[in-house]
Amino acid sequence: MNTLLIGSNQTLFYAFSQSDLFGKFIVLILIFMSILAWSIILDKALFLKTLRRQTATAQNLLKKQGLARFLINIEKLHGPARLIAEQMIETLSDTFEVSAKGLVDSFIQDGVPAQLAPEHYKKLESSIYAVLDKETLEIENRLGLLSSIVSASPFMGLLGTVWGVMSAFVGMAIQGKADIKAIAPGVSGALLTTVIGLIVAIPAVIGFNLLVTRVKRETIELENLSNQLLANFSTSDTHVGMIHAS
Repeated sequence: MNTLLIGSNQTLFYAFSQSDLFGKFIVLILIFMSILAWSIILDKALFLKTLRRQTATAQNLLKKQGLARFLINIEKLHGPARLIAEQMIETLSDTFEVSAKGLVDSFIQDGVPAQLAPEHYKKLESSIYAVLDKETLEIENRLGLLSSIVSASPFMGLLGTVWGVMSAFVGMAIQGKADIKAIAPGVSGALLTTVIGLIVAIPAVIGFNLLVTRVKRETIELENLSNQLLANFSTSDTHVGMIHAS
């Protein structure tokens, strides 16, 4: 195994040394793209793991303690779940013209209003989903860049290979003779860019597909949380009396 690894390293270093300036530039660009791709994959994976825990905590708190206690214990929430809860409090406080504390105290003492006027419900729904949409964009942040790396890296490798092979054959044409010993080093350097391009693209496309699946799952869970919060209210054609702080 060690012999195989050493042989592979020697092959790569030899091919790189035989590349022309443009070929070496392509290889360095591909190495940079690989580092960028792995940084996005690892950072996003840790972010989504934390997000899953934050959303699960909010869902469990809402299920076990109800909306009133959920809002009281908002300091236990983090991430998008907390932002959604804070937006709910802000919108309802504005609707009922009371402070956030007065709103929560009223929910504790008198219970959550069973019905909201249609315009109030629509306002609450719109405000919550505005936060949800904003957080969804944040969750999906940099996935577009990773997708571009997946798409571009094989073509970058191909560009380096075509350039290197063309240069090798141009050199052979100038010498006026076909000598495999003369063109083999240049061709090996040219093919290196394709190899590096695939080394970059293969893990990047796997990581991208896994992240897209997890992002979709986490955004659905946040949407479910939003729907669970809204499910505490229904609409009514009659006007709902205002909540007054005690």
